[in-house]
Amino acid sequence: MKSDVPAGKETTRPGAFKIACALLATSRLSPLSTAAKLALSSLAGLTTIAALAFFMGFIKGTSNPVVNDRAIVLHRDAFDEIGSVLPSDLSREIGYLDDLARSTMWTLSSPEKVFIAALETPPGAEPRSLTVRGVGPVASLIRDEFEIIEGRRFKPGVNEAIVGRSLRPTLPNHGAIGSTAVLNGTPWEIVGVFSTTDRLAENEVWISANAPGSGWPHENKVGSTRVRLAREDSFDSFATAAAELDSSLSAHRQSEHDARRLEQLFWGTRFIPRQIGAVLTTLAAFFGFALAHAARSPERSELLAAMRAQGVGNGKLLASQWVEAMTFAILGCVIGAVIAWLALDGSHVLLTPPDTGATIVIAASMTAAVFAAGLFHALALGFVGGIGATLRSYRDAAAPSRPRK
Repeated sequence: MKSDVPAGKETTRPGAFKIACALLATSRLSPLSTAAKLALSSLAGLTTIAALAFFMGFIKGTSNPVVNDRAIVLHRDAFDEIGSVLPSDLSREIGYLDDLARSTMWTLSSPEKVFIAALETPPGAEPRSLTVRGVGPVASLIRDEFEIIEGRRFKPGVNEAIVGRSLRPTLPNHGAIGSTAVLNGTPWEIVGVFSTTDRLAENEVWISANAPGSGWPHENKVGSTRVRLAREDSFDSFATAAAELDSSLSAHRQSEHDARRLEQLFWGTRFIPRQIGAVLTTLAAFFGFALAHAARSPERSELLAAMRAQGVGNGKLLASQWVEAMTFAILGCVIGAVIAWLALDGSHVLLTPPDTGATIVIAASMTAAVFAAGLFHALALGFVGGIGATLRSYRDAAAPSRPRK
C-alpha cells in the first residue's frame, strides 16, 4: 500500500506538527465521518447540558437557608403542615408565649393554613395541583427578604392572591397581574408576585386566611403557626413552653421541617443525583464506544503503522487520538450548549407528588456555571472516549503491517 505520509526525515519536524499530521490523516480514515462524529458528540453535549441545567434548577429551587431563629408549631401527631390542624384560639395563644421576636406592631407569630388545591386547566390539559397558603399580615415578616416584586399585596378577606416567583411561569397566562387562577372551583385574581429566600414559599400561592371559598376544610382552625424567635438559642425554651401550653402542640425548627417536606418528593435529593450520574456515565460509555469503533479501521491501522515506520513515535500517534477525542468532545459541548440554550431556556417541570404539601417548580437553569460544568464533563467524556481509540492505536502502531486481502 502506498503511504499518504511524505517520505523524508519526519523525526526532524516539530512534535506539534507531527501530532497535527497524524490527527488530520487518521480522522479521514475513520468508519464514522467527521460530520457523524460531530453530531454524536453534539448529542452527548446537548444531553449533558440539559441534565445539568435541570439538576441545577432543582438545587436552586429547593435550597432553603438554614435559620436557627425560626420555628413552626404543629399538632403533635402531624408529620408536616399539610396534615396538621390546630384550634384558632390555641394558635393565637402561641403568640403570647415568651421568646418570640416582635416588630413595632406585631408579635412575630403567624397562624397559617396550608392545603393542596386543584388548578383549573384548559380542556384536554393534564390536571394539576398547587400548594395554597392562607396567611395574615405577619407571614411576610417571618420569611427573610420577602418582597413584592410586581403588583401589590392582597386585601384581607378578598379573593385575591399573590404568587411565588418560581411558580408564576406555570400558571395560566403565565401568572400575569390581573389574570385569574381557579383553585378548587373558586376564582382568584392574581394581584402580585413575591420573592423570598424561602424557596419552598416561592412555589406557593398565598391568599388571605379569612377569604371566602378558600377551600380550607376546617372551620375555626388553622394548620400551623410559624414564629420568629427573639434569639437563635431560644428554641428549646420555646418548645417547652408550647408543650406546656397544650399537650397536643409540638414545636419544630423550621429548617428541619422544610427538609422533611423535601424528602417526601419522589424526585428528592437522593434520586436526582443518581439519575444525573447515570446519564453522564452512559454518555461517557457511549461516546467511548463510538470513538473506539472509529479507530477500528484497516486503513487507519495501516496508516498508523506506516507513519510509525517513517519515524513518528508512538507517543505522538497516541497524542493524536487524544487530541481528536477531546476536540470533538469540546465542539460537541459548545454546539449542544447553544441548542440547549435555545430549546430549554425558560422551560420548567412542575412536581406535585401525592400526599405531600410541597409543589416544586424545576426550571432549567441555563447559566454560565452550567456551561462551565458541561465543559468540564465534555473534557471528561473526551478523556474517557479517547481511551479505547488510544489503546487500539497503540496496538496498531506497535504491530507490523499486514497485507490487505
